[in-house]
Amino acid sequence: MQDNQQTETITLTIRDCSGGVGLGLDEENKVDMLKPGMPAAKVFQIGDKVTFWNGIAMYEQREGKLEQRKLKDVVKPADSHTVVIERVCKQWETTAWETTSSWSSTNWAAGSNSWEAQ
Repeated sequence: MQDNQQTETITLTIRDCSGGVGLGLDEENKVDMLKPGMPAAKVFQIGDKVTFWNGIAMYEQREGKLEQRKLKDVVKPADSHTVVIERVCKQWETTAWETTSSWSSTNWAAGSNSWEAQ
């Protein structure tokens, strides 16, 4: 993540998971795969960082180091899951548009709906 990007923390609920979730994470616990049609594809975005899964932290301290937990270690069969993620906030670039054209109708007497720039 770039230094100037802001994140927001979001709690998601994934429902109808009896057939699986359909989610893959990279080595930083960021979503890098969403299986179309699966429950995760409805609530996650590529790049979301999973921090907690059903209350279990996705990182744990071991021998003074922070180590990643794998999905297979925290996801247990269930109909729904509650997940806390960090999502990069979208910052939309705005552009000022200036119009210098004016528009007027022509040929109204002939029943035409044409417009032309003046």
